Formats: sequence, structure tokens, C-alpha cells
Amino acid sequence: MRPVLVNGLPLPDELVRLVESGAWRGNHDFGSLALFGSRQPDAFTLWSVASMERETGGSLRMVRDPRLAEIYGLASSRLSGRPVSDVKVVDVDLAVLIAGNYDEDAIYLDYRAGGTPSVLLSTCRDERPSAQAHRVADDIGEFALRMGIAR
Repeated sequence: MRPVLVNGLPLPDELVRLVESGAWRGNHDFGSLALFGSRQPDAFTLWSVASMERETGGSLRMVRDPRLAEIYGLASSRLSGRPVSDVKVVDVDLAVLIAGNYDEDAIYLDYRAGGTPSVLLSTCRDERPSAQAHRVADDIGEFALRMGIAR
């Protein structure tokens, strides 16, 4: 399988297979994301590769505005010149946005550790000064199983 790149990062083969097979689309059980702070876990849309590119590009643009970066919990290792070590913040240079909902929650692949990316849920709240990211799965396979995307 030829690598599919988004934000210069290779999507995991399993994610590409799920998207291409159609399993990535449809209704899935995101209820467990409420445990990580999502108020509308069943409202997530899993994006196509083209939508991942577009939405990830939006994060790359938002991080340039300090106010939006704080609201959405975004940082850039490229702009700061140093690694983003805060696990509650998404390093947009080492992430791919794969899903979102209308409550401004976002699901990212996080490539900071190198190798296989983990899956983060970033929740945005009015009552907190910024979004908070939570690791919800060690990899896309675990995420797909937990959410009922793959069996």
C-alpha cells in the first residue's frame, strides 16, 4: 500500500483501509468519549482523507492566532522552535485531525512519540481558558475497536 500523507505525515494503513472500505463512515458508538469530556460524543463525523487534509489545514492556520490557539488548545513546534511537551495541547505540526463534532471537539492522530500515532480527543469548553487533549487510544486499531468501527 502506497503511503497516504496528510500534513506530511503517513496515515496508518489501518485507517486508510477503514476509509477505503467504507467502514469509517456510518454510525458508531462514541459514547465512551463522554468519559474524556465530550458533551456530544454521538455527534462526531469521521472525515474522508480530503476532509482530514482540509480540517488539519484549519488547525495549522488557527495556531497562528494566539487567542484561537489557546481556545482550541493548539501549539506549533515549528513556530516555537521547540517540541510541544504539554500532553494537554495538540502539536499541529505532528498531528492529523481525523474527526470532529459541532461542539468543537476534535479527534487527532498524535505523532509526537514517533512511530505509530496515538489518538487524542481535544475538548473545547467555554468555562475553561483552553481546550484539553486526552489520549483515548494508543493507536487507530484500538480506537476503531472501542468505537465499533472495526470488529
